[in-house]
Amino acid sequence: MGACPADLPAPDHSSPRPGNMVDGAIGLPIAGSVAPLAGTDPAGGEAHEAVVTPGSFGGWIELTRRFGRLPLSKLLEPAIGYARDGHPIDPSIARTIERQQAQLAKFPTTAAIFLPNGKAPPPRSLFKNEPLSRTLQALAAAFRSLLTLDDRRRLAFDHRTIVLDGLDRARAKLEYTPLASAFCASEFTVAELRHVYEIVWGTELDPRNFHRKVTKTSGFLEAAGKTTTRDGGRPAQLYRRGHTTLLYPPLLRSSDEILET
Repeated sequence: MGACPADLPAPDHSSPRPGNMVDGAIGLPIAGSVAPLAGTDPAGGEAHEAVVTPGSFGGWIELTRRFGRLPLSKLLEPAIGYARDGHPIDPSIARTIERQQAQLAKFPTTAAIFLPNGKAPPPRSLFKNEPLSRTLQALAAAFRSLLTLDDRRRLAFDHRTIVLDGLDRARAKLEYTPLASAFCASEFTVAELRHVYEIVWGTELDPRNFHRKVTKTSGFLEAAGKTTTRDGGRPAQLYRRGHTTLLYPPLLRSSDEILET
């Protein structure tokens, strides 16, 4: 959870030099003070306050905001699952925890995670970090709220009303037109299309029901005859926008058929 420097290639991959750089570096807490660190060894873990704050979170958020195609909640799903449900701990990590056992035991909340039952976890045993899973879930929820335009952030003059009117109009048009496909690539998966609806509508949709609805709506999608694994998992069918300009029946956002239950 330290630094998160990222070099992204140029969009056309024509240059060996990175096209974009994101510096998710660690930094001193904004309200931090060096006074409590006097006489301590911060590098040895004896400090009373954090010397730096992890830069990974900020790096992930910036990468998602600038270059992402999926919601942060979707990107963090695997990490949240591993932290909540556990995973076989790597032998090298288990050995490191064992070497640092005396130091970790000084901090009860840390020991509760890394020294279950007061001992270092054996190699390849199931290791959980439930506080981390809750932190990642809170991070995803906060990021989702930040992107939601229904919040109370102050805008000059009547700009907030204008923005919200436009958002309401876009939400409504997604129900009865193929507008959402305009925010996808020329060829896209149903999951990518669903994420557009989820972001604009501000709610999670049931993947199976959504897939059934959009693929059975006449003229909405046309199969591209190809598959992709860019969403992860099994190969997914690629589609193109169909010929219709109106969806019938409409894809109602209030419908229990497509809402996540």
